Amino acid sequence: MKHQRRPCRWRHQRGATAVEFAIVFPLFFMIFYAIVSFGMIFVIQQSLTFAVSEGARAGLNYASSLGSDQSPCTSVPNPLMRTQNACNTTLNALGWLNSNSQLLSVTVKTKTCTDGSSSSTNCLTVTASYSPLQWLTMMPLAGQILNGPLTSSAVVQIPQSML
Repeated sequence: MKHQRRPCRWRHQRGATAVEFAIVFPLFFMIFYAIVSFGMIFVIQQSLTFAVSEGARAGLNYASSLGSDQSPCTSVPNPLMRTQNACNTTLNALGWLNSNSQLLSVTVKTKTCTDGSSSSTNCLTVTASYSPLQWLTMMPLAGQILNGPLTSSAVVQIPQSML
């Protein structure tokens, strides 16, 4: 069996694939990293938005359907159960973020607000804030872009007939 020799031009191409891979791989990795990092931030922001809207809707209920257990909610002193109901519903919707309660805070406030007409109504405001700075600051690029907590807020007007 006779050994075939490669043409001369192939000998000059040895290692070209490895060099091309070494040049292109960092670019592809940075794109993949950006998609995963910012995708996680967007998922957390969307979860906060969903949770506060569900909490605000739950605040319209009179009775607490979630029990009267103590929760880490901060609320303005209000004798109504609606603030606790809104807070518990928001925390339940954010259960997957609630592993470290120091990073997550939920605030429920009730105040009188005007809707543009002469009548005034009570408004229930639910605000959730999540500070992912512990894991985010360790990530290059994302730590410099997002330097504050992720926050979302929802407001519902409570008519006088429901009070």
